[in-house]
Amino acid sequence: MITVTHNSSKYIKRLVESIERSTVRPSLWIFVDSGSEDRTVQLLNDISANIPYIKVICLRRNAGYSSSVNIAVRELVREDPSEDLLLLVCNADGYFERNSLEKIISCAGNGITQPMVLRADGGIDSAGNLMSLSGVVCPSQSIEMGFFYLSGACFLIPLRVYLDIGGMDSDIFLGADDLDLSWRAMLRGFELRICHNAIFFHHGGREISPKKMEYRVYSLIWTMAKCLPLHLMPAILASISIHLFASLLLSIYRRTPLYVLSVVKAVIKVLKNGKLLLRKRHHVRSRKLVRDEEILRRMTPTGLVLKIAMRRYLSGVLR
Repeated sequence: MITVTHNSSKYIKRLVESIERSTVRPSLWIFVDSGSEDRTVQLLNDISANIPYIKVICLRRNAGYSSSVNIAVRELVREDPSEDLLLLVCNADGYFERNSLEKIISCAGNGITQPMVLRADGGIDSAGNLMSLSGVVCPSQSIEMGFFYLSGACFLIPLRVYLDIGGMDSDIFLGADDLDLSWRAMLRGFELRICHNAIFFHHGGREISPKKMEYRVYSLIWTMAKCLPLHLMPAILASISIHLFASLLLSIYRRTPLYVLSVVKAVIKVLKNGKLLLRKRHHVRSRKLVRDEEILRRMTPTGLVLKIAMRRYLSGVLR
């Protein structure tokens, strides 16, 4: 198991307790603390002193989610280089329903598996995630809708699959890291599935700060530029336009230009890293084993994704 923490002290105890109640325990659970400034490290050290399969890695600064997960995987490979291992990556701000660990392991296949991610009130937080060709994304809240990619809140992946697709992209600090991982897995021919009987309760907030918007827009553009076929690259311009419009509405509502600036900063950052992005795109596209049409047919029309996204996020924005 791998969990990244950053100022997560109010969540850790419940997550650990949900695993301790399970009849199946991880052989190793690596916590990577990414520069917490609260009591997270102290709590983790206290917990690891009593639970032998927990190991804590403390970073001096916030390295971002993707880099922190990759650090944990490198440590795991040093401890046990067997590619038969299963990696269960879960956020710190969540916990498992009883027996869900056993259930998701039983669902493991040749790819990535996600449990049902629920809110604390029992409502669906993510039954997979939706994406339109214009780069609008949001969690699916219905098991009948299907999905394009899996939620990074909690997922199970064989170590050999993780290594084959190159792990998480360390150039994505936070945001659509789960989209990027899922898309590259699909291009390599690995399956994405949801284990409906396994439940992970997630506290993740819906508030959209300017910084979160910057991370999200950057990682969306970055992922689309890496994974889309060449003839569909103009879709990135549509994505930028939609996010600029959304940021303008948020800036007007919050009476601050920071949301618009966050989108501009994200686009500039992508352009500044253009050479690196082109190298990564060449690597991803040169290794694909599946026709793009098979993957793109999983996408959802833009209007429907926008409708679901607005219904989901407005409750957080308009508080």
